[in-house]
Amino acid sequence: MLKGLAISPGYALGQIHCLRHIQLESIESSTIPASEVDPEIERFKNAIEVSRSEINQLLELPQIKSSLEISNIFQAHLTLIDDPDLQKEVTKRIREQMHDVQSVVGSVIKDYSNFFRNLPDPQFQGKAIDIMDVGKRILKNCCKRKTSTPIHRHYDDGIIIVAEDLTPSEIVGFNPNRIKGIAIEEGTPTSHASILARSLGIPALIQVKDLMQKAHSGSYAIIDGSTGQLIINPDEHLRLKYTGELENFRQRQQKILASLSEPSVTTDGVQISLKANIGQLSDLDAVNANRADGIGLYRTEFAYLTRRSFPTENELFQAYSEVISKINGASITIRTIDIGGDKISHLMGNAMERNPELGWRAVRMALDCQEVFITQIRAILRAAALAKSGQVGILFPMISNIEELRKIKQLLNQAHEELIKAGEPNPENLKIGIMVEIPS
Repeated sequence: MLKGLAISPGYALGQIHCLRHIQLESIESSTIPASEVDPEIERFKNAIEVSRSEINQLLELPQIKSSLEISNIFQAHLTLIDDPDLQKEVTKRIREQMHDVQSVVGSVIKDYSNFFRNLPDPQFQGKAIDIMDVGKRILKNCCKRKTSTPIHRHYDDGIIIVAEDLTPSEIVGFNPNRIKGIAIEEGTPTSHASILARSLGIPALIQVKDLMQKAHSGSYAIIDGSTGQLIINPDEHLRLKYTGELENFRQRQQKILASLSEPSVTTDGVQISLKANIGQLSDLDAVNANRADGIGLYRTEFAYLTRRSFPTENELFQAYSEVISKINGASITIRTIDIGGDKISHLMGNAMERNPELGWRAVRMALDCQEVFITQIRAILRAAALAKSGQVGILFPMISNIEELRKIKQLLNQAHEELIKAGEPNPENLKIGIMVEIPS
């Protein structure tokens, strides 16, 4: 039995398929003559074009197109593909090292990926797998070489995918009727692979130690999403036990769904309003499925954590508008960015603070970076103007004194006035709240 971290609930029973990727270190480097340098660079440019086209095709898939959250993952891949620094570095190394395009792309992607993988923040570590995803796509289109073992089509049971790590492209390519669970040796809870597994409802484990050494294709296995266990080659008793657990889990889900139409009332007749906390658009599937009475807290930090540049006002407006449009008129409280400068130092160009949780974060950062803050406020106000009166509230985090509140309200009024001058509608009965908190 192996132990990992469960990031998507449920139970899965099936045969293991070990997905082993090509190692970039294994790509042999070959020296090319000067006459081949320009053709190799042209081959790289063609691979970029083909890769861009493939991702654009992915963005048209219904399961991606219907979710802004998942769509943003692949939009970020397009940004990586079009990164001028990456393209310049590949071209430079081909010219200077006189090596073939496959080995150069492999070495550049490895360097970029290792840079993020070695950062202390899990959010940045998660970007390493996205860089590998994009890099292997480019590499495939450079050399027409398979980068992974195809999933066997002739397993008798459902399939549990086992891998060192998985890319978003691989997960969206899985057949949901065959893939019953996922277990990976690495990964983080906030990685794009984890987000996709949760969105698709696939029971999944990450950080399973020694997984690739102990798991073998064809072996029967069980994923226990309640304990984070991966049981390989279970005996008949365990198979029967977990077959029952899986059926009980399904029945509990059905029972919960059947009770959702009932009012939330205590035994002495007090009506209770049950609202949800969300951080991403994909969370709304669970919110609506469980018929929450609204969004008690919409944490907006995710839009800033996975980008190479600050989101624009229109991008934020579209994201907030989509959330509001999908909650059927229920109330929603949108919290302004509550994050330490260390989390977005790649956007600010600042050195990481020693202890950002106690220092430069949330409102303190917003007051110093007013352009970033007002951009978000304008986006929230524009989205709230499309909602019904009183539906939307703004919550300002980490308020420690009255002066901070006064300054924040001044910026809020400034954003209001700017929108009025621009002819934009303003929301009616906008609720304003604060979180009074001092980290200690």
